Amino acid sequence: MSGGTGATAATYSTALLGLADTGRQYRVLASNSAGSTGSPPVTVTVTETNVPPSIVAQPTSLSVVTGSEALFAAVARGTEALSYQWRRDGVPIPGASGVMLELAAVSAADVGDYSLEVSNTAGRITTATARLTVNAAVATVIAPSIVTHPAAVAVTEGNVATFAVGVTGSGPITFQWRKNGTDIAGATAAAVTLPAVAMADAGNYSVRVANGAGSVTSQAATLAVVAATGTTPTAQAPGIVTQPGSLVAAPGMAAMFGVGVQGSGPMSFVWLRDGAPVPGQTAAVFALASVSGADAGSYQVLISNSAGTVTSAPSQLTLLGAPAITGQPAAATAAAGATATFSVGASGDNLRHLWLRNGIAIADATASNYTTPALTLADGGAVYSVAVCCARRYPG
Repeated sequence: MSGGTGATAATYSTALLGLADTGRQYRVLASNSAGSTGSPPVTVTVTETNVPPSIVAQPTSLSVVTGSEALFAAVARGTEALSYQWRRDGVPIPGASGVMLELAAVSAADVGDYSLEVSNTAGRITTATARLTVNAAVATVIAPSIVTHPAAVAVTEGNVATFAVGVTGSGPITFQWRKNGTDIAGATAAAVTLPAVAMADAGNYSVRVANGAGSVTSQAATLAVVAATGTTPTAQAPGIVTQPGSLVAAPGMAAMFGVGVQGSGPMSFVWLRDGAPVPGQTAAVFALASVSGADAGSYQVLISNSAGTVTSAPSQLTLLGAPAITGQPAAATAAAGATATFSVGASGDNLRHLWLRNGIAIADATASNYTTPALTLADGGAVYSVAVCCARRYPG
């Protein structure tokens, strides 16, 4: 559209629009003493009246296993702006005001009938209900497996030594640490710490890990103690002798990251998940009694004392069957009248896809790739994305 008289502010309101104005494009030119730049065009669509919302695609019922994820979605059309409100058993769900409803780590408390109310200034409509059924996971007890064995430690008298083990398996899991093959009284956690090492503590340390399905004993790790040269031990910065190992676990299994350290005490530990501190996880071992999809991520531990700080290498917790994006959709350029195709790569069990345009779900776009209808200039700048989730269906 060419320049109009008086349209020189940061905002612009048109005159009253008619049906003939459909397709008209507007853009703005901003300039100062250093130069000028123009915005992309925006296209006006004029309808004869406000169109109330209608449901194009209904949400579908799901039957999932406890601890897995559930995704409900619906597609609606009508005059913008549309408002969304999800309900469970007819009661609004706080914060559930998008076109999709994603429930992570579902439990029996999530069972119910879900529906979506869509409204605009012309009216409102509610989708059909979709039933969520949550089934108990098949009770399979998995024997413990040692992912990270304790490693040898060498410290000066008076300093701290910590041995740790990383394990997976069905909980509850028990631990018994041993020195030279003899049980250490009270050493029944995933890590054992000697706060002020003495010469008599030198020896070989191992741990027996057990649950209802079996037991396994770690490799032995040697503690070497160096005699102190003075009355006060020299402060020793923390050093990592056993890095946390990456873990793979099924929903409901226990998972434990452990870090073996040496250095001067006292030491502090801060565990991070995807770079953010995890509240309450301040020991040499990070323990999860029953993992779910929300626990998957990259873990590290920050270890500090008066002499310095060290951060462990990242370790991944992967949930069996959980979705992971292996190939992101790529941007596309197409001529008017042509189509564009987007695709996503993902791994996981029972994957479900839902493509969105500018955050709005696209009807029947539920495959790993999506091809647009014939494009117009008005589609320029549209943003396409895809939601991928796993619906772990109950066997049988």
